[in-house]
Amino acid sequence: MKPLALALAGLLALSACGGESENASPETSSSAEASSPAAQESGSPGLSPKSGTPLAEPTESGKPAPTPKPNQVKALVGTWQSSTPVKEYFVFAVNGSGKLIASGKELWTGTVIPAGKNIFRLSWQGTDPGAAYWQVQLNAEGNELTFAANGQVYKKVKKPAAADTTKKPTT
Repeated sequence: MKPLALALAGLLALSACGGESENASPETSSSAEASSPAAQESGSPGLSPKSGTPLAEPTESGKPAPTPKPNQVKALVGTWQSSTPVKEYFVFAVNGSGKLIASGKELWTGTVIPAGKNIFRLSWQGTDPGAAYWQVQLNAEGNELTFAANGQVYKKVKKPAAADTTKKPTT
């Protein structure tokens, strides 16, 4: 697994399930098919039944990612922040470029690929992986987006908040 993919998958798994991860890699379209009931009965890999964590990273052999037009990504432009302690956030520009940042580190950079009303796939190393889990979707009001890879909701903000790096004692 590529280092960037490993870092992204690990962070997403930690933020999505409160710090515990069975397997932190995103699923591929082939493993999404394998998560069907018939595939699960056959023992094929797919989603982890315990955590729902996908099992493989996006394919890197997809076709080149198209360049979106500004009017196609207008609703997505801005900063979108999660409410987790890590405070990861997406930033999308009018040219369709985007980043996922957590704790000051870029976990993903690429372009968005319009995939339907308020749905945008994320490019993977310059390609379009064509994977439904590797996308974000805006809600009807346009003020929240959900990242399909971890099911996490991000809210539109003017400026991202800093990550909570303090350890809180547990009792």
